[in-house]
Amino acid sequence: MALSLLLSVVLLTATGHLDDVTDDIRSAHDDLVAAEASGNLSAIHRGTLELLHACKGQDLEVLLKAEEDAAALRKCLLVIGTDHGLKGSQAEANKILGILIKKFPDSAESKKALVPLARAHSEVGRIDAALTAIRKATEQLEAGTIEIREAWMLRGDLHAARGEILDARRAWSRLTDDLDRNGNEARARRNSGVRLALLGTKAPPLTSNIWIGGDKKSLEELHGEVVMLDFWATWCSPCRVLMPGLDRIYRAHKDEGLKVLGVTKPYPRGWLPGKDDPLRGQGVNGMDSSAFMLHIVEFRRRFGVSYPFVVTGRSEFDRYGVSGIPMVVLIDREGTIAWVRVGSGGEGLLEAVILRLLTKK
Repeated sequence: MALSLLLSVVLLTATGHLDDVTDDIRSAHDDLVAAEASGNLSAIHRGTLELLHACKGQDLEVLLKAEEDAAALRKCLLVIGTDHGLKGSQAEANKILGILIKKFPDSAESKKALVPLARAHSEVGRIDAALTAIRKATEQLEAGTIEIREAWMLRGDLHAARGEILDARRAWSRLTDDLDRNGNEARARRNSGVRLALLGTKAPPLTSNIWIGGDKKSLEELHGEVVMLDFWATWCSPCRVLMPGLDRIYRAHKDEGLKVLGVTKPYPRGWLPGKDDPLRGQGVNGMDSSAFMLHIVEFRRRFGVSYPFVVTGRSEFDRYGVSGIPMVVLIDREGTIAWVRVGSGGEGLLEAVILRLLTKK
């Protein structure tokens, strides 16, 4: 009798806990939906974090199995799968977003899942799978939305990664058309514009430059090698996040004909890594040109990358249309720009393009 009563109490306690967790998820879901409806970006960010926290470690398909919880389950799967992709857990992103698309194929959340799914595929070099997902996205997503603009941008990047220049330019042009018809977004226009301007053109020269950590050469002298230009600055946190991956790629493929150049220009401010921890450091302000050069030398020494830094002027940045950093430009063995990306991200797609260019005859 006492044992039976104890078991009943335990079951009631467990059930009550699950009910509380489910209520927390429902509440976080409703808050996020309201934030999205308001268009308040800070509220959307906060609501996303709250939903991730509420869902952490939970069996969602058990907790949200009731029909009235289907919308919350879809949103949870979308948010969690997208978050895994942003944090570099591409296998988990593919798994969770795949469940969402399979379980709710006609839902709005499944349509929105296609872009992060394509991105997750691309970041492990699965370009064909990524293109399959992104084609569906551009067919199904609504005009004027953030998602369709991300889809057209990524579709262009994927076509460019395969060397399909005409298809890439068509995708970015579709993005431009959407911006013209449905409201401008300055960053998307800049990022698509620089891709359209550069892809398939001869790489502009790098003149009036100083090399740190390598023998100075012109791009003409590097003809026959695959060249990666990484436009960056020491004060730019996303630039610093990207650099270890670029260094890994350089070390892996330099003997195959890859050259990586970290291209920067004098700034009055910067950031210097700590002597013992390159990921921690402090800001530097009020630099003149001489102090900046010393700053770059010391940054490279402390940060520990092996590829050369190239210090140029504003004119070189202007020739390449650099308006946002980091910006990566890949130049093939013939001196033609083969791929452009603005912003940080994983290295999977970047390395896949490099491998194609290195093996191209």
